[in-house]
Amino acid sequence: MYLGTDGFAAGSKLNIDNKGTLTASDVNLTGNFTIESGSIGEDIALDKAIGIYSNSHDGFAETTDGFYLGILGLSIGEHLSIDEKGVLTADNVNIKGSIQSDDIQVGKNGHLTTNENFDMILSGKVNIEDAYYEENKGQTSTI
Repeated sequence: MYLGTDGFAAGSKLNIDNKGTLTASDVNLTGNFTIESGSIGEDIALDKAIGIYSNSHDGFAETTDGFYLGILGLSIGEHLSIDEKGVLTADNVNIKGSIQSDDIQVGKNGHLTTNENFDMILSGKVNIEDAYYEENKGQTSTI
């Protein structure tokens, strides 16, 4: 053990220099700790005002490589985000299984079921084959 004007050392695994820089190896931390800002390795930054992010992806709407996790939500690169309200935005999504929501259900076979009247807004290239809808309990109409 060493204690002097240039710092403190306890063997080769713990050192605190006179500027307050802590160097330790094989550390086991328990309890609570607070980090105002800093980094984990070279790529992950922690900032109380911004959140946790990697590379230069330091905001929810960033389109750079990396990720952001903060009070505005989660974003990964420019193609995937979930905002603080739970709105998922993603490009080129492949989903296996069924999709369910409060208003619409889409099954494995592409069968679309709605619980209430709804408006559907389609844009871009849309291909609908053999589509139909049921109106007034059992009457089927072709789209």
